[in-house]
Amino acid sequence: MLALSAALDAPESDSPDLVGKVLAGVWEVVRHVAIGSMGHVYEVRHTDGGPARAAAKVLHTELVHNKEVAFRFRREAEILDAIHSPHVPRLFDRGRDEMGRPFFVIEYIAGRELFQVLEEQKTLPLHPALEITRQICQAIGAAHRAGIIHRDLKPENIMIVGSPAAPEVKILDFSVSKMDDIALTQAGTILGTPAYMPPEQALGQEITPKVDVYAVGAMLYDMLCGQAPFDEGEPGRTLGALLTRDAPRPRSLAPDLPEEVEAVILRAIAKDPAKRYASIDALEGEIGLLLGNVSGLRKRSHEVDDEAARPTQVPSPAGATRVAAAPRRRVAVAITSLVLLVAAVVAVAVRLFV
Repeated sequence: MLALSAALDAPESDSPDLVGKVLAGVWEVVRHVAIGSMGHVYEVRHTDGGPARAAAKVLHTELVHNKEVAFRFRREAEILDAIHSPHVPRLFDRGRDEMGRPFFVIEYIAGRELFQVLEEQKTLPLHPALEITRQICQAIGAAHRAGIIHRDLKPENIMIVGSPAAPEVKILDFSVSKMDDIALTQAGTILGTPAYMPPEQALGQEITPKVDVYAVGAMLYDMLCGQAPFDEGEPGRTLGALLTRDAPRPRSLAPDLPEEVEAVILRAIAKDPAKRYASIDALEGEIGLLLGNVSGLRKRSHEVDDEAARPTQVPSPAGATRVAAAPRRRVAVAITSLVLLVAAVVAVAVRLFV
């Protein structure tokens, strides 16, 4: 899946070169771990009684003089420092290496991305999926209270520590997050991942905490249904589907899913922000209620399915009753949606290809 931020592509000529060196006089670089869009990630250890294991993120050499990217990199460290949650990595240190590249050091997270888990398992059982969602809500709730909107929540940014059956969640990559005190992008700029962004974000409109509510709902949909609400494999087509179609109802993809869970998901991913949960805390409250009654939800769901599977009794002509006609499907595409789609596709095409 592609983020709509071409400026953050990793330079091919930048290579890891810090193994064996010491950052800020105390962080010994043990090994290279990964390369991301903004920098390299290294495992480091404190040489004087600090954390035995930590991770350092170092900005790519070729991006140091890109003012927007360098600012966003430094801002990510500030954001991590401002959020106080066990589900967000702790910030230990920040500075510049001997080449002048900014870096910051956070706790080392040994786990797997939710994306990797879903690649292997396709879907998760109800209880683990709800528990992962609850912890994501807790982390994002702490971020929102600090005036921070993540705006790029997706399975690749969710780290699962331990087994999915008993998960501990860590939220990663706040590099495109929005803070209340500063606008990091110009009006109309689209940042995020199409499969998990709401319509207002796709159209470059005002970003509010409700974009994170939508993304959390979309990830719960993905965990339980085996796919995101909208994912056409290519950003432009995904945006078109998002703006012109309704997502398939979760129970049409996962028939055993309890109706109460489906209702929570559909409210979280409502296209109209006013119809979503008022806050991430409100969504967390609903998830908590579902978690407290998982066994009851499953039982009622099976009872409903069993009832639906029973043969239909054909009444005698004398006692026959009229059966209400099935409601018509609503028309999925409106004229206004088409107008919005054209505007969105043109804006995206300009930013992606010009």
